[in-house]
Amino acid sequence: MPKESSIKAKIMDWAKTEPDLFVVKIHGNPYMRKGLPDLMGSVGIVAWYCELKRPGKKRTELQKITAKKIIAAGAPYCVAHSLEEFQDFINRCRLRAPTEDFLLTTTPASG
Repeated sequence: MPKESSIKAKIMDWAKTEPDLFVVKIHGNPYMRKGLPDLMGSVGIVAWYCELKRPGKKRTELQKITAKKIIAAGAPYCVAHSLEEFQDFINRCRLRAPTEDFLLTTTPASG
């Protein structure tokens, strides 16, 4: 099972090859709001947020609450367990074709 850090590294490496993609890793510290997603950025005119999880791992309740607030504000949000899930999410952001499952997560069964 890959570590979350290796998933993040693959995403960040891939992002460097995409000229229209801007990605920032949110590094938590004691002074930051808890529950923020791991990544945020933009592609084209779409600002998005992404929580990274190892396969089989679930979000915390605070992460779920934060996701609902992000979605209510109109921003795309996903939970990605792999580079491929993240790429799918970004490609859908590029198409600006959000659907209910798009706004909630790239994998509806993931917590």
